[in-house]
Amino acid sequence: MRALRLFGVMVVCLLIVLESGCGRSASKPRPVAAEGMLTWEDGKPVDLATIVFLSDDPAGKQASGLTGKDGSFRLTTYNQNDGAVPGDYKIIVTKDSMPMESVQGKDPTQQMKEFFEKTKAGKLGPKEGAVPDIYTNPKTSPLKWRVEAGGGKINLQLKPL
Repeated sequence: MRALRLFGVMVVCLLIVLESGCGRSASKPRPVAAEGMLTWEDGKPVDLATIVFLSDDPAGKQASGLTGKDGSFRLTTYNQNDGAVPGDYKIIVTKDSMPMESVQGKDPTQQMKEFFEKTKAGKLGPKEGAVPDIYTNPKTSPLKWRVEAGGGKINLQLKPL
């Protein structure tokens, strides 16, 4: 379980590194506090899921977070838990139920790259407790949210298929 949570944190970190680049200017958009709760429609929390907020603005910044055991999450854009830049977002959710033995002994950077590519392509396959494919692909996910200038909280509910 610990390795799975660590894997999720590594995925979030990779997304942040890929999005942030090396030479950011001092005039980068400022994120605002943004957090939420992810549950199944019956109210049970979705734990250890990665949530990615993809900006509708092509020049916008994405934000991401990892849910805790209670389904709560805080978004990160540049620095851990700094929130999201105000704007409209499409939301994708992934949860990998990979067995522990498949994580141990592998290069974490390569694992994150493979996981990110599979997630992006919507090819994670059915796994116990995994999020339905509809939510893992930006083209099919029905989840959207507008981050206001004052920040905010969002409650997301997923329907099992």
